Formats: sequence, structure tokens, C-alpha cells
Amino acid sequence: MRVRFYFDYVSPYAYLGWCRAQRLGVDSALKIEPRPILLAGLFKRWGQLGPAEIPPKRIFTVKDCSRRAVRDNIPFSLPPAHPFNPLMSLRVTSALLGTEYQDQLVTAFFRASWVESRDISSIHVVREVLEEVGVDSPEDTIRLAAKTEMKKTLQDNTRQATEELGVFGVPSWVVEDGELFWGDDQLENIFDYMAGKDPLLDPSAPDIKQLLELPRAADRHLTFTKLAEAIIPGQHFKS
Repeated sequence: MRVRFYFDYVSPYAYLGWCRAQRLGVDSALKIEPRPILLAGLFKRWGQLGPAEIPPKRIFTVKDCSRRAVRDNIPFSLPPAHPFNPLMSLRVTSALLGTEYQDQLVTAFFRASWVESRDISSIHVVREVLEEVGVDSPEDTIRLAAKTEMKKTLQDNTRQATEELGVFGVPSWVVEDGELFWGDDQLENIFDYMAGKDPLLDPSAPDIKQLLELPRAADRHLTFTKLAEAIIPGQHFKS
């Protein structure tokens, strides 16, 4: 069974998810296919702020990932700065998808950032990671990754993930029939789904079709405007 793993190296949750997937080992019936995308592109598409742009959420994210890592015995350290620019590492990874280096490279970039606290936004570190993985001619790979067509590949993959598959965050896992799972802790749900044991099939589960058809009864901005005008009669607020 194939599952596509959509990720960005900037996300600590993506790192944790990749580590869990790798622990399944070669005997697992699940084949993970990594697909690098731009988390910033997801934020732009869906009108979201990144965790680092919300100070309390930034603090929570660091604490939460640290707790998860310790609990699950996953090595975890913070990078030199966060968020950082993951573009070159993502493009290099895109350039080597489908090669013998694919999984090793993803592991190496995640490890460099989230275990060894190295700056993978640096071209020097990117080159070092390529050398450590044993890629033939790292300089050629870097030159390929810098070309317009490789930049477009990463952009197209991000666009396809959002527009065709509904990916809104990382890590996201998409099974062969298009079912989407989001989060580093979704492997159990994926296995259940693919084995026909999805808890949503249980008679006690809510009617998902009915839930999806529920109308939106409020818009947060419009509702605030109407509420403010009701509280302060005669005052009009821009919606």
C-alpha cells in the first residue's frame, strides 16, 4: 500500500512523523513516498498564519514537540533559528525523488536540522548533507536544484497538493484513494483505514456526510461586526 507523505523540513511535526514512519521498517506493508512541498505556500493558499507568527502558539509548538519526542524516544533538538528558509533543501530533495538517495536524503536533512541543530538554509550545509548521503557530484545536484524548472516543480507539487488533494498542513499523508490524514500521529488511523477498520465505519460514529453538509451559521468577522453594532447602538463598524 502506498502513502504519500507531504512535508516541509521547517516543520518539527513533519520530522516526528517521518521518524515514526521510518520505524515501521522494510517489513511494513506501507510504502511511504515523500513529497516535499512549501508550508508557506499552504499558509498563503488557505489564509493561515504560521505557528511562529502567533507567539503563544510558537511556545506551545516547541513544548509539544519536545514532549512528543521524549515520550516516543525520538532525538530532538532545535535548529539555530526557526522558522528558517527550507527552499534549497526542498528543491534538492525534489531533484532526487525516485533515486536511490531519496529516503536517505530526507532522513539526513531532517536529522541535520532537528537533531544536529545545523542550518539547512545554508548552501554549505546542504552540500555537506549531500556528501554525507553519498550523492554523486553534489555540486551538479545543487546547480540542478537552482534551475527554474526545479523551482517550478516544487511550486507545482505544492499547488497540486492544495488544489487537488486538499492538503492544508504538514505532515499530511494521502492514501491511494485520496483520503487525507494530517499530523505526525496518524499512522494508526492510516493502518485502520487501509485495513477496512476505520472507526468512522463504526455504527456509533457520527454521520460524516451529515456533518459535511451542515451549513455555516456564522462568519467570525461578520458576526463580530453585528455584535459590536448591537452593543453600541448608532455606531457602524466596517465589515
